[in-house]
Amino acid sequence: MVNTRLQTQQNQPQNPAQPTLIQNQPQNPAQPPPNPAQPPLNQNPNQVNPHQIHQNIAGMDINVALRIIPEFNGIRRDLHKFITCCDEMADTCTTNDDRKMLLNVIKSKLSSTAYDIVKYKAFANWDELKLILQNQFLERRTTGQMQYELSTVKQNFNEDVRSYANRVEKLLIDLNEAMVTHEGVASAPLII
Repeated sequence: MVNTRLQTQQNQPQNPAQPTLIQNQPQNPAQPPPNPAQPPLNQNPNQVNPHQIHQNIAGMDINVALRIIPEFNGIRRDLHKFITCCDEMADTCTTNDDRKMLLNVIKSKLSSTAYDIVKYKAFANWDELKLILQNQFLERRTTGQMQYELSTVKQNFNEDVRSYANRVEKLLIDLNEAMVTHEGVASAPLII
């Protein structure tokens, strides 16, 4: 329960005509008082929705960036989510120092194949790093080629139904991902 009382501040000159309203927080020393400058987080402290970032943030909060940006190890299907989260954080950067800090956070989230590709390269900003990742990990086939492949796929001789279905599903996922990545979410039709 939060108690509210009128008090004068001790560090300020006391003026009885201007009392200050002070809210007492619950007496739980393990839980710090909420910070109104920080964006609201999900109930799970390890998972943050990038759309919950407070738009008027004075500078990039490294702790928020570390929680929002997922690790990327070079698996193609995870690239779109990684880039989206990094773009969301890049939009909150207001200074060059914030942008440099974000670039370091992003590089720290790369592992395995993705890290091997960029470990000896220097990047001036997130856009340069994003271009390298897109060139390396995005689908090389055009959406037209994938649509043709999907429309002409046939079950191979001695291939069980499950393997065939998995192949068709992979083609469908690759096509959807390519359309969303290349054309943008708003203009890409969902293929079912």
